[in-house]
Parts: sequence; structure tokens; C-alpha cells
Amino acid sequence: MSDDLSNTLTRETPAREREEKPLQPGGSDEITWKPEFTEKQLKEQERAIRLERNGERFQEYNKTEEALESYRDAGRIFRKINDLDGMGRTSYHMGECLEAQDKFSDAGDMYQESKGYFEKMGDKRRIGIASDRLAKTHYWKGSLDEAIAEYEDAIEKGTRTSEVFNNQAFLLIENNDLEKAHQRLEEALKLRRDEESSEIHITLNNLGVLEYLKGNHQKAYDLFDEGIKADMRVPEEDRSIQFMVYCKPSFKDEEFASYRVFRDVNTKVCLMMNLAASAEVLGKSSQADTLLEESLDAERDYAYTQEGAGFIYLSRGDEKTALEHFRRAVPYDPANPDLKKVIGMINPYLNMKVGRNDSCPCGSGKKYKKCHGAQV
Repeated sequence: MSDDLSNTLTRETPAREREEKPLQPGGSDEITWKPEFTEKQLKEQERAIRLERNGERFQEYNKTEEALESYRDAGRIFRKINDLDGMGRTSYHMGECLEAQDKFSDAGDMYQESKGYFEKMGDKRRIGIASDRLAKTHYWKGSLDEAIAEYEDAIEKGTRTSEVFNNQAFLLIENNDLEKAHQRLEEALKLRRDEESSEIHITLNNLGVLEYLKGNHQKAYDLFDEGIKADMRVPEEDRSIQFMVYCKPSFKDEEFASYRVFRDVNTKVCLMMNLAASAEVLGKSSQADTLLEESLDAERDYAYTQEGAGFIYLSRGDEKTALEHFRRAVPYDPANPDLKKVIGMINPYLNMKVGRNDSCPCGSGKKYKKCHGAQV
């Protein structure tokens, strides 16, 4: 997983598992903070770093309480010798541990503290890293505006990373600020192309969703297709939070959401489902069928594939097949009101106590099992 908000709001991957280790001692070439430690302070610093490493080992094995204790001990020494770099790192790692315990407010406080130290150092890159985690704690607490503002603050302070641009754009789409989201995604995409990033498919998916919502279905199709080709990750390592679009989400003059945010999805499968919706809108039903089959084979026991398939079949007028997929989605997404609504609209008699051989309550004159009961 990456540090994208679209990709790691699931929180399973802390900094220590990323290819880059952004909080290692020494920091960035950009920093303006240049400390001079005495020999005694350097020995204290070495002791603090050993404690910090102990904390990382505990964190590696999900022993968050032990990790917190080691980080606190290290932090006390770093504060004693006024090592801003060490204080910033340990505060950040403590935030990770608290976040893993779902203590989002406490985690946010630690990320805020970490960010403050990096600001004093003039380290713009790590300001962005701390802001990214802080924004995610706001998001998990349901504070979308605060999360967007946190990313904006990092950008105003000089952070220019693809993660920050991409992640803010994700939230801006959710907040229906599509124009600013487009600007941020273009910036993220340029950086990720320049970096030859392994996370470019995430930005391509977000851009595709944005174009789909604007009605630019061919452009969305091209972006989703490029995203699938660019996604080289091992599937089990690429579960994330993603947007998924729906094909013609209206039925019997009732409007349904044209997209949803799903957690714990396979990114490539989500791209395939999005490409299927775009293909269907563009009249490429055969390709949509192939993509649906592959997606359902890969992720049959998940709401997002079943729900997406349901709307595609519904757009074709195949209510029976659509109903099968919507009903399969319910156990995996029971709080989704749109699922219950569309099921009730397709078959309002589904939950009635009607005998199989009784007359169908719709008034068709047929037996229930030959009419609306055939969909049960």
C-alpha cells in the first residue's frame, strides 16, 4: 500500500514498511535546522535512537503499548538535548501507534506535534508527511473539511508531493469540488509520471472518476484503462479505499448516487469495475461483460463488485439479474440505503408473506412463483 488517502485510509501500513523511510535520522537535504551537539549530547542521542529502534521493532509486531513506551523514553531524551529531528520522528511514530489503537484524537495530537517540529526545522517534505497522517485522522473522525484544510496548509507551507496533491483531491471529489480536485490531480499525475511511481494507477482512477462525474465518459474510459495497465502491484498488497462509479444510476425516475466510496477493495478490480461502467455507457457491452466476469471471479464476496454489476444489468433492463447482484451485496453492505431502495423498487413484493402457489400480489393473475416470486 501507499500513503495515499485513497489507498491507505485503512491504516495497515505504517511508515517503516514503505520503500522510502521518510523519518529516519538525518532528515532531508531541504532542512534549515543545523544543530551542533556536544560529545555528551551525541551519546544521549545514540541512546535515544536505540530506544526509537526498539519502538520500531515492537511496532513491527503490533505491540503498540510497548512501542509507545519506547518512543516516549526516546522522546524525553531528544527533548532534553533539543533534537528537533528526533522529537519529530518519535511524535510521528507515537501517532501511528495510537492510530492503530483507533485513538484518532490522541493520534492527531501527536501528528500535530510532529508537524510543529518539522516546521521549526524547515523540512517541507516531512511537514507534508505529518500533515498527510493528521488529515487522515480528521477524515476517520468524519471531519472532511478539516482534512481538506490540513492538506491545504501543507501545500501553503511549501509541500509539493504527489501524495498530498492526490489525497486532497480525493477529499475534494467527495466534497463535490471537482474543479479544484482536477487541478490537484493533474499536479499529482505529473509528479507520479516524473517519479515513475508505482502508485500512478491510484491517481488515474481518481481522475477517471472525476471525468466520469463530469460526463466525459470516453476520457474516463481511457484513464481507467491506463490505470489497469499501470497497476503492477500484487493484489493482496493493494487493498484500499477507492471511488467506484455506477452505470446510469437512475431507475423508475428515482435518482441514485452516481458513485460511492468503498473500503477494502482490490485497486485493480475497482479500476476494472469502473472501466466496465464506462464501457457500458459507451455501448461496449461485450467488453463490460468480460470485465464484470473477471471482477466477480476475483472479488465475488464484496459489496462493490456485486453492487456495480447490479447497476450495469439494471441499465440494460435485466431486472432479474440486477436483483440477484443487489441481494448478494446486502450482507456485505447492510447499512447502504440505496441497496434496500433499489431492491424494493425492482420487487416490492419480495418480503411479503406470499405462498409460492398463491396469486401474485401485483395483480398479474399469475402464480407468485411464476411472477415476482421467480426473482426470489
